[in-house]
Amino acid sequence: MDRHRFPLRAAIVGCGVIGPTHAKALSLDARTELVLACDPDAAAAARLGAKRTSADWRDALAPDIDLVCICTPHHLHAEQAVAALAAGKHVLCEKP
Repeated sequence: MDRHRFPLRAAIVGCGVIGPTHAKALSLDARTELVLACDPDAAAAARLGAKRTSADWRDALAPDIDLVCICTPHHLHAEQAVAALAAGKHVLCEKP
């Protein structure tokens, strides 16, 4: 991954409570582009306005994603964060 290329292509994993807040923040920064919103609820994912949506969080590990914002329930964070880091992604995860 070219760490100096902008915009960073972002994925949001989890589009319920906090996902829309992250989408808004990304939209305010010209250095980011929301490429993917992942959520089992297709309507929730669609509301974020990403270029594409998916029901499978693993799609955030795709080569065209640079940054993964993990906004899922807490008990899912570890697996998702470790997988994203192993895939060479920047990761934003609020807790633990």
